[in-house]
Amino acid sequence: MISIQQFRSVGTPTDRKIAFAGQLDLYPNPNLAGGQLNVLYNLPEQKDAELKIIDMLGQQIQTVALKTNSHHVSIDLDKNLAAGTYQVLLFQNNRLLALKKLSIGN
Repeated sequence: MISIQQFRSVGTPTDRKIAFAGQLDLYPNPNLAGGQLNVLYNLPEQKDAELKIIDMLGQQIQTVALKTNSHHVSIDLDKNLAAGTYQVLLFQNNRLLALKKLSIGN
């Protein structure tokens, strides 16, 4: 389980500007359980990153490793995923770069 608390404090105001330099786009959004989620991302540094999908209780649903030589990844969502709102988080160097809401329907 991922604690929401860990996302509240990212560092000094200067660090926050750097930490949120990543870009993240999700489509289609809303999506269907069992559907395919396409993610476009931009990383500020030439280092690998990871994408985490968490539910609103902070439980990690899925993690995907991202490579710097790509700016797109397709994720097959679990067909048993409950309808609701999820968070998609982009991390690099253990820093939160971007956060987007993902809506899942039936």
